Amino acid sequence: ANGGCYLKVAQHLAQLGHLLPAPYVAEAETCLDACPLTPLADVRAVVLEDLGAPPEELFLAFSPEPIASASLAQVHTAQCRRTGHKLAVKVQHRGLRESALGDVEACVLAVRVIELAFGEQFKLGWLVDELVPALFRELDFGLERRNCERAARHFKGWRDVCVPRTFAETSTERVLTMSFEEGIRATDAAEMRRAGIDTSKAAELIGRAWLVQTFKHGFVHCDPHAGNVLVRLRNKREPPRDNAAPQAPQANRVSTEEA
Repeated sequence: ANGGCYLKVAQHLAQLGHLLPAPYVAEAETCLDACPLTPLADVRAVVLEDLGAPPEELFLAFSPEPIASASLAQVHTAQCRRTGHKLAVKVQHRGLRESALGDVEACVLAVRVIELAFGEQFKLGWLVDELVPALFRELDFGLERRNCERAARHFKGWRDVCVPRTFAETSTERVLTMSFEEGIRATDAAEMRRAGIDTSKAAELIGRAWLVQTFKHGFVHCDPHAGNVLVRLRNKREPPRDNAAPQAPQANRVSTEEA
């Protein structure tokens, strides 16, 4: 099945509920974190090629089944050999870098041809204009790791926002190792209510975090779809972490985690 940038286009369409019919949006939403899976053999090959050892040697435990799969990568849980803590290991789909250029050119050609054929009835050229420059940057997980670290510094001192901790020693351009963060999709109001989360306060917190990123730091989360923003209640016994400020007990918690 076609993947990569085709799925990325679908993720963009999933955010256009104000423009597209609901059935189209609902179908596109399945591409947020339930994309086609890469076989375990290919996952092991990427880790071995990039880190010099297979995942079962790098981690105390490594789940053979991914917990989520997105357009560019899939995520496996693992256990840190040093601390025993649960990790999320994001592994890029094998061969994606090699096929991305051809996929992008095909998408651009298709959109331009449809625009010529339908004129004002189809004006989505902006979608590929936005996608093409960003896609190749997204393929560099080293950039994503540095962005996570920068965002964590921006939220230092906040008691209610969590940015996953990253681990440079087991991260490369195609592999990104982070602390595993539990949470409920920020768009799942019913599940949040069942968990005892005040959805109004959660919405206000998310909005405030984005405003601070935008107007104070000029550094924003540019892919805030439902699979990337999680909300949870803080565990009172949870200890403070190196790259995220401690949080008030029972406060709504936002986790800005990339899938």
